[in-house]
Amino acid sequence: MLKELAQKYEARRLNRDAVTVIETDTHTREDEQLVAIAAQTDANLKLARDALTIDTRENKTLERLKEIHRQARRHHDQIALSAATLAIIHFRARQLGDTAQPAQDVINRFLEQWRRAG
Repeated sequence: MLKELAQKYEARRLNRDAVTVIETDTHTREDEQLVAIAAQTDANLKLARDALTIDTRENKTLERLKEIHRQARRHHDQIALSAATLAIIHFRARQLGDTAQPAQDVINRFLEQWRRAG
């Protein structure tokens, strides 16, 4: 029961955070930067999918995404930081399933919009 409550809480947080990151980036970044964020997010998610085909341990894949996030933060690379954040949110939302589907949906819409723009 406690694990289920924790997962519901995390799903709500991911749903909220996905919207917050995308709204903030959309209002503060230039179109070229948004295209770059979408491209890097796609690349990070592809890296995660590829890693899962080699090693099915999802925690190891999540750790790799977190390492990309740490590197972006260390280098003050805001585009890479946003892309890594969105990839982590998407990955965790996928793990949690239906309760976190809104997070995946909002990220997928963002990616689709800025893929077309690029």
